Amino acid sequence: MKKALLVFLGFFLLFNHTLRSQSAFTAYDKSSSSAKVAWDQFYSKGIAPDVSSFDESNPFDRSIKFLVAAGMHVVADSVINWTVSAILTCRDELDSLPYIIPIEVEKFLSRNIRSGREYFLDGLMQLYYLAPWQCAEFIKERRQIYMDNKNETMTAHSFVNEALLYSEVIGQPKLALPLIDSAMNIWVKTGNSIQIANTMKAKGNALLRLNKFEEAEKEIKTAISLFNKNDVQYGSLSCQLDLVLLFAKTGEPDSMKKYDQICRPEFEKNDTMLLFVLNTYRLAAYQSANQYSIREIAKQNSDLLFAAKFHPAMVIEYYKNSIKAFVFFDEAVLLKNHKLEYDNLKQELLKLGYWPGLFK
Repeated sequence: MKKALLVFLGFFLLFNHTLRSQSAFTAYDKSSSSAKVAWDQFYSKGIAPDVSSFDESNPFDRSIKFLVAAGMHVVADSVINWTVSAILTCRDELDSLPYIIPIEVEKFLSRNIRSGREYFLDGLMQLYYLAPWQCAEFIKERRQIYMDNKNETMTAHSFVNEALLYSEVIGQPKLALPLIDSAMNIWVKTGNSIQIANTMKAKGNALLRLNKFEEAEKEIKTAISLFNKNDVQYGSLSCQLDLVLLFAKTGEPDSMKKYDQICRPEFEKNDTMLLFVLNTYRLAAYQSANQYSIREIAKQNSDLLFAAKFHPAMVIEYYKNSIKAFVFFDEAVLLKNHKLEYDNLKQELLKLGYWPGLFK
């Protein structure tokens, strides 16, 4: 990299203040004094800093350096990608704390982007599986814009989006429940029965992860009724898929098989992704299954993995469940192979920046 961090790309919007007046700016507050000076000069005067201003051993200095790079670009994807790098470089230092970027700085970074800060925040949703705790902060910021614009539909979707982040990614379903209730209030007010069903499904899954099985079953079955009433077959099937997991968790194999038999023919014909999820859920019931069926389910999922590309979160869950099942049945060869595949997957995803908490 040359002495100047990046080529200066045109004239920058000037501000009458420096960021020393900001009350909360995560990377800036924790960076070195030389990095602060470099950022202040760049932000207020458009002066590209020397790379020697940043201590490479300090993750917050590197974060500021990446924000400078974001501020020098005019292409939306480049601005967003550099900002994502700025957040990821100090993600592990923050744990569950948010990464705060002042609104003025967000506007500065997104000044050359069409739709400005709104598009910028939408782009940061790629942090969902990379830095989920930090992503939650940007979801809240985006929701505030929806609320300021009196956009109730997108406000409700935002509540559910954040709830699913806590429930299904971070593993804190208790945090999801009040958000789901806030979304439900909006859908009831607007009379959107399909979204009411979707939100009940989300609540049922959060309750399932809290081991509140009776409440979860009630929510999911009510959602099925609403989906059926509105002739939304996909919604109904996805809820019946949820019931497969629920009854796998409660140790009710007959009920689990009942809903498996409803879902499987449709998934085998039209949806290999949901078939993969169905098999993963069946593996969660390994303690009440027979060894032969576990082998067959695992083989089908291995074949599906070879033939298609699924979201990493789905694949991680499959390996977790299959490894537990193989340990239970003392399947030494399958266990060895799956552990090796899982370890390779884990290393690859960590290199890509996926959140380490996904593997716990």
